[in-house]
Amino acid sequence: MKQRTYTDGGKTYTRISKAKARAAYNAGLEVVLCPVNLKPGALWYQEAHVDKECSGNESFENLLNAFEFYHICNTQTGRYTAFYIPVRYVDRFSGEPCNPGDAGSILEYDYKEGVEV
Repeated sequence: MKQRTYTDGGKTYTRISKAKARAAYNAGLEVVLCPVNLKPGALWYQEAHVDKECSGNESFENLLNAFEFYHICNTQTGRYTAFYIPVRYVDRFSGEPCNPGDAGSILEYDYKEGVEV
């Protein structure tokens, strides 16, 4: 799996495996679905941002099957789905946002407002 990141609307997203995406979705976190050969955040194609709250408690497999049926159609888009989650750098000790190069910075999931962990 290629390690990819992209920025969209001030948020940074990083690519994760299907197993991690399933676990994040089941925990109620946002997961981005995109055909593997397309760049997320592109103007001509909109990726799917899903979480349990907005999908009506649909299972991860059902959402993935529906996404792949409609969006994974040829070798130009790719034959499988890539998964992304929003991330941010925080200070390991205080939990405050910081720059990636700062000492003690770690990468964590960028939680939406009101999400309980």
